[in-house]
Amino acid sequence: MIDNNHAVVEDYPNDFDPSQWNLYIEYPIQNEKLPTITRIPLHSGAIANSTSWGVRVAVTPDGNYIGVAFSDYGGDYTLHVRILDREGNIVNSYDYGPDKGSDWYANVWRGMLDIAANETGFMVAWTNLTRSGNSRVVLYSFVPVTGTPTQPQHIYLDTYQNHPLVAFFEHSNGTRWWIIGYGKQTTSVSRYTLNLLDLTPQYTNRFANVNLAGAPAADVKIGVDVMGGLIFDNVTKSFLVVARNKTTDHNIIGIHGNSHSTLGFFIFTYTIDSRTGDQGPEPDMTGSYSYYNVYPMYTALLGSGRYLLTAYNENSSALAYAVFDLDTKIVSRISLYDYGSATTYYPWIAGGSGKWLLAYSARGYVNITLVSPDGSNTGLVSLADRSSSYVRVAYDAGAGLFPVAYSVRDLGTSNYDLFLALVGEDGGIGSFVIPVSTDDSVSNIPVNMVVLPGGSPGTVVVFAVEGNDLVAYYVSSNYPETLQPMPIPEPVIVSLAVAGTGGALVTYIRRRLKRSKLSFTNLF
Repeated sequence: MIDNNHAVVEDYPNDFDPSQWNLYIEYPIQNEKLPTITRIPLHSGAIANSTSWGVRVAVTPDGNYIGVAFSDYGGDYTLHVRILDREGNIVNSYDYGPDKGSDWYANVWRGMLDIAANETGFMVAWTNLTRSGNSRVVLYSFVPVTGTPTQPQHIYLDTYQNHPLVAFFEHSNGTRWWIIGYGKQTTSVSRYTLNLLDLTPQYTNRFANVNLAGAPAADVKIGVDVMGGLIFDNVTKSFLVVARNKTTDHNIIGIHGNSHSTLGFFIFTYTIDSRTGDQGPEPDMTGSYSYYNVYPMYTALLGSGRYLLTAYNENSSALAYAVFDLDTKIVSRISLYDYGSATTYYPWIAGGSGKWLLAYSARGYVNITLVSPDGSNTGLVSLADRSSSYVRVAYDAGAGLFPVAYSVRDLGTSNYDLFLALVGEDGGIGSFVIPVSTDDSVSNIPVNMVVLPGGSPGTVVVFAVEGNDLVAYYVSSNYPETLQPMPIPEPVIVSLAVAGTGGALVTYIRRRLKRSKLSFTNLF
């Protein structure tokens, strides 16, 4: 404007005199459509983000209730369950006590637990360290939306039952079941077991054992994807879980099947990756690294069902993913990125209507990529770099957006602040982030997140470890106006809206130019 003689630079006497400054508000704040954020404390204790997969979340089919199951790590490993409604009110809360003399005794072994939902409540299963302290068994309990949970029961009284996963199963013939799967590994047995429970719930004594690498043996250990969990696909009416063997190359294998009220289980396995390599850390479920085997893996269905995406370390320095078509049984495997040196990934996947969003953190970078059912991707985009931590993603079907929760280190305190970004299925990334928690006095790291269905768009709920406490952040559906910034019109477009020097637009421009040490001469 100055170069074209539309404005000149002038000095004003109030430039460095704050008492002479004037505040102008030209844009009402209510027009910003900023979301409201509600912080809900869930537990104060010893929650550790290093075992973040131990904070498990499920949502009822109508989207009105969220069930949260977790254990603290202060020594007694008590099981805690919280049920929240759509507005963030805690409608049910139960703590299974550590008293070994009680029938409600719960000592969660290394955070191994899971939760699933139907329309009336939540099924919780966990690996329990028995009273004698020398064996581990899977227990389960049903927690209604309101009311007292059922007394914990064991599936099958045995030992070394690890990493239980739960899914609610509804067959095309109308039969409905809970399915609980777990790995069993001793010095002589290594297998994955699927168990059927009725709606009571009660164990039906119907089960299936899956041996993934020949005869069970001490060196055939199974590590399952506890972050993605045991998944039920409503389109193909089947359940599936991804696992890793301890074979020479730690192969990635899928277990896929269904169940019938009278015919039992139908199960088959498929190979995802059997190349030479190490495919992530060793899946040792009884040794000192038993829980680390879950970190490199996450599995999710496409929002429309049928297609499955799983991400994993294909070797110690590279991340890979595979797409599996449940109808054709065709697997497409893609190498995503190789840093060239040892690194750890924490992938998280959300299934949209036509694509997945795969996010992971590595070396302090938060990276995202969109993946199509044919296996193609949009390349890597970094949301944050050098000082970021875990990243979690979900899908808001009503808005057609992927909310992405991640934390970035505060430079002043070295604690982590929590943010939320929005990504479109077309790859568009908003020119803004939503600050969820910027309290720099404590670290705030996301460990899980969901979008409540039924809204348009839905409410985003981010679960975070705040110091050593567990909190939930409800982020309302008032997303900012646009994903992409709007271009500024050419000056000629605005010239017809004013008359003389008294028009509102001229007054507005005069104010802005004065505040910017500019004034116009012959713009109009």
